[in-house]
Amino acid sequence: MSSIDLKEPESYRLFFLLSDMLGKKGSHLMNQADKIETIRLTGGQRAVLKPAKSWRQGEVALLLHRIRSPGLPRCLGISGLDDRPDFRDLPLVFLESPAGENQILIEYLEGVSLRDYPQEQVTPDRLLAWFNQVLEALAWIMQISGRPFVHSDISPENIIIGPQDQACLIDFSDSLLMENGMDMVDYPLFGKEGYSAPELYQGTISPASDLYSLAMSFLSVLACQPASQLDPKSQDKWLRKLGHPLRDHLATCLKQAPQARLEGIRGTPYAQLVEDLMRRPRRPDPSPDLMAG
Repeated sequence: MSSIDLKEPESYRLFFLLSDMLGKKGSHLMNQADKIETIRLTGGQRAVLKPAKSWRQGEVALLLHRIRSPGLPRCLGISGLDDRPDFRDLPLVFLESPAGENQILIEYLEGVSLRDYPQEQVTPDRLLAWFNQVLEALAWIMQISGRPFVHSDISPENIIIGPQDQACLIDFSDSLLMENGMDMVDYPLFGKEGYSAPELYQGTISPASDLYSLAMSFLSVLACQPASQLDPKSQDKWLRKLGHPLRDHLATCLKQAPQARLEGIRGTPYAQLVEDLMRRPRRPDPSPDLMAG
């Protein structure tokens, strides 16, 4: 066993890995350039640590472990036994931390955030391709899970552009798998100022909330300004600089009414899945007799 004692931000020691995929040993690495903590696993693979208690739904982590997509990171496992049912099926990776918290290991994606992408290389054609790639990743989650899905925290910082110009979403700890037949659910306000859809300020959220956040992310990058500083007049100014179809996509996704946002991307697998899943009957709640055992 080998370990490297790190003084900041927190020290972990990798004991052993029960997953054959992850190997038997590893050592810790602090990547200062990326300003995130990662561990390097046997074979050179790197993983990002996310506290298990910070995940709103454990089944999202399990889903990221089971599916494959170039636009999504893979969940590699959990650092210890956990009472939450969806975490029990994850590969076990034993880590010790001073806080004693279980950690979810997420695949580290090489690349640069959309926020830090060289401005001179951000073109309308690239933005359109990245927009479609993010929608494809979200659609794939719904296709595999069979349920409406909300990332809930899309921003330029949470979109990574990889070496092959592939846009990838990261940070799924506040994501939500909704029940079929629901077009909106109660949700405490979360997200980054300026990127959160209007309905979140009324305490509700839907898959269409991600469309608003995605459109604001792209406008923010074009304007080189935080979304919180883009008022409607500024938004119109930057939209007019774009050509069809990107301008139409972004303008429609910024509409106040969630359902109206789907009109701008009608015909895409994402829009079709959202509408189909919201029309499906909800699963019946267990009867009191069944719940009693």
